[in-house]
Amino acid sequence: MEVVSEKMGGSARYDSYSEPAVQQIYPVYPDDSLQVEERLQEKYAYQGVVVADISQYMSGLKQYLSSIDAVVLHSSVDTSYKYKSASLTVKVPVDRFDEAVAKVSSDAQEVVSESISTSDVTGQVVNTQETVVSLQEQKTLKQAQLADATTQAEKARIQVEIDRLDRRIEQAQKAQEAVEQRVEY
Repeated sequence: MEVVSEKMGGSARYDSYSEPAVQQIYPVYPDDSLQVEERLQEKYAYQGVVVADISQYMSGLKQYLSSIDAVVLHSSVDTSYKYKSASLTVKVPVDRFDEAVAKVSSDAQEVVSESISTSDVTGQVVNTQETVVSLQEQKTLKQAQLADATTQAEKARIQVEIDRLDRRIEQAQKAQEAVEQRVEY
């Protein structure tokens, strides 16, 4: 597989069979520069390799990935061109990332392209954690107000606010879990 780079209003990557260009823009979070002991990162790798037998290589690679609890997100083999080609997209546990990257190239005849990148998501994780804590504190205050409320109308209004906070807490916890999962895999 041949990889060609070309500029088009930003950097874009094309492969030899004309897949659409992909341009990634990463948001900057204000707390990405937090002074914390452990930085949390997402890691990505792209490798283009040449192998003798694609079917055998893909089968062995999938078996290996299954053994390290990786999740295959996409797998395809294309035989419509002069040469066979295959594509595999996986999520790998972060503690096995370097090992998996090495495995992809270890069974190949040649590595024709490789790109490895890391994205710091510490700010996103801290932000979602702080949001959950803040909403839970607001709920605690509203529950205290509910206990002190004297009229039925006041109790009903405060209960609606508590219910709304419960929904926001649930959404924030799901967002927190999603960010934390991206760091684990």
